[in-house]
Amino acid sequence: MVNDSISLDGNDRVEYFLVFLANFGVCRTQKSRLAAVFFALLLCIAGCQAGNQTSDEEPQAPPVLDWQLLVESLDMPDESVDEMRLPLDVKAHPQARFESFEIRAVLLGDDGQHHTVSGQIDRLKVSLANESTSAWAFNSVARAQISTGSTDEPAVNTRGDIARVSLGLAASQDNEIFVKDTRLTISPAGQCKGRTAFTGRTAADTTLNLIATTDACPEFEVSALFNQWEHTGIPVEGRYGKQSLAGTLWLTHRWGNTVSVGGAVVIDQIRIKLFDNGSDNSLFITRTKRRSGRGPKSVSVRLQGKSDMPEALDVEWIDEGAIESPTTGLSYAESIRLKIPSLDMELALAPIVAVAEVQDAFGTRWAGGMTVSGSHEGVGFVDIQSIEPTE
Repeated sequence: MVNDSISLDGNDRVEYFLVFLANFGVCRTQKSRLAAVFFALLLCIAGCQAGNQTSDEEPQAPPVLDWQLLVESLDMPDESVDEMRLPLDVKAHPQARFESFEIRAVLLGDDGQHHTVSGQIDRLKVSLANESTSAWAFNSVARAQISTGSTDEPAVNTRGDIARVSLGLAASQDNEIFVKDTRLTISPAGQCKGRTAFTGRTAADTTLNLIATTDACPEFEVSALFNQWEHTGIPVEGRYGKQSLAGTLWLTHRWGNTVSVGGAVVIDQIRIKLFDNGSDNSLFITRTKRRSGRGPKSVSVRLQGKSDMPEALDVEWIDEGAIESPTTGLSYAESIRLKIPSLDMELALAPIVAVAEVQDAFGTRWAGGMTVSGSHEGVGFVDIQSIEPTE
């Protein structure tokens, strides 16, 4: 069963309520703050009572924080971001209005099964200033989410948390960002070399620990409103409970002063790491489409590690079959074929988990690991943005 919501316990309800009040500017005075705490405590008590009920009634689903709604409710004017500097910017950015770390990993366990992991840690300023020096004061909220799945499982399972950035519940520092049990730490070793550690609790209440190593600076993208860098297809090792894991990881960091979580045009992405024929190349394929599903689609490919690649490559992205999400009813491809004639590539991508649908800070999408076969062997990770169902 897909568990792709962020559930809140009694303490989380308090945080969510305070975030709501701070967001809409009603917690500015001492008196209003006291009122906020009073109502938050009532909310917590109600949550605790609901959690302790012993009747045969079905438990009520906990509230879910709509991160997109939170973002859209904020007044975030278009402000330019400072120019990126590498390797100095291979770190967290606590001063930015928003920041996001994403990990995508395809792993092989010592049981011979493939595992897919997607993780995300996001931080967002809901207020640009703090009027209080109290340890309870905060101007940012953060969320973390981990989705995992393995061969033979029908769907990924997701666990998420949200917390205010204070009291040690969540924080963003130069080399680290965390939300409760989920933590990402960057340990630089000069000139972008180093390692990145990611740890967190999954929906199965099992600890996931991953350590990825880098020996080069990440690829980067700069726009007027945000910066982004990505380490592509880097080696990773770790443990999931008692099981050892090894494989490939993609680490993306985005930060800036304006964040957008939706739009009429969306981009699907495929990240591929090839291992055979001594190629050890990474491909990045994008498909631009309209969220409505209408109109033409545009596909492009970038091959990393190949300096003589033509500026434009002819690539064909073919969705094969269809599978419906039992949670949202949205339809996704069962598998994908890619044809890149100029590189003599014809690749077949098969999902590790049949339904890898997640609902995260950027909306509902298919986000899961793939095995790659055909003219080349490797692994990949696919992000498919949802299309509005047509009537």
